[in-house]
Amino acid sequence: MIVAWLVIVLLAAGALSVIVHMLRSEESQPPRTWVRRIRVAPFVILAILSLWIAQRAPHGRKPFAVDFSLDRQDLIQSMTKVPHLVGGAVFFLLAVVAFGTRRLERALLATMLLGIGWEIGETTVVRHYARLTDLAPDLTGAVLALVLVAAIRWLIDGRAVRSSPIADDDPAI
Repeated sequence: MIVAWLVIVLLAAGALSVIVHMLRSEESQPPRTWVRRIRVAPFVILAILSLWIAQRAPHGRKPFAVDFSLDRQDLIQSMTKVPHLVGGAVFFLLAVVAFGTRRLERALLATMLLGIGWEIGETTVVRHYARLTDLAPDLTGAVLALVLVAAIRWLIDGRAVRSSPIADDDPAI
């Protein structure tokens, strides 16, 4: 279990370092096609793997069932699911690496579609329950990571403006 959390932390740290590098080098020429394809690979590979894990049925299958209720108690219970919170955040960071730092809405959409995929995968798995409220921690984790990326982008953009020669000469800035 500790190894799994270590891998997740390393993935998140690696994604954040790539995001910071992408933000610092945005002003130079755009990345080559092969670089963009390599940036997409971690998100796609890990998304496929996570969907496969969600639909595995080691204890058998059950009839298709999805709980669409938005009961307060179910929502509170869903928000305690740390794997959903962490998964939403880490997959959002990987999606930012894949889509770029100026397409955060696409990264959020891809992350939420993956969360919906996890819930669909769990619909027929015994001992798993597909609930609409389970998307809340996915969204919360992704939004927290979005705020982190936006803050880093704001800090780097602000530093670039303060250090540019135009900013030193222009009193309006």
